[in-house]
Amino acid sequence: MTNQDFRVKTLGLFAKAEFINENIDFAKAEINLSLQTSKGENYYIISISIYECNTKVHYITFTSAAYNALDLLRDISDLLDNYIEGIREVI
Repeated sequence: MTNQDFRVKTLGLFAKAEFINENIDFAKAEINLSLQTSKGENYYIISISIYECNTKVHYITFTSAAYNALDLLRDISDLLDNYIEGIREVI
């Protein structure tokens, strides 16, 4: 996966986190994406934290260079979708 592909796929995660943060009080999602350079190579680092009642319940960080980056992005997307589904059931 190229860095650009990775960045594009993370954009959907930001939208999901924003929806969670705007629609529920007891859970919050934080996503940080940064571009790093090591040994002349550029790669992204993404960190995701999910809090419930001010307690961190999920935390993951990985790079775009990870061999399973696409699988990790899918897993995180599914996790955020579960929160969104729960919000929509309550609203």
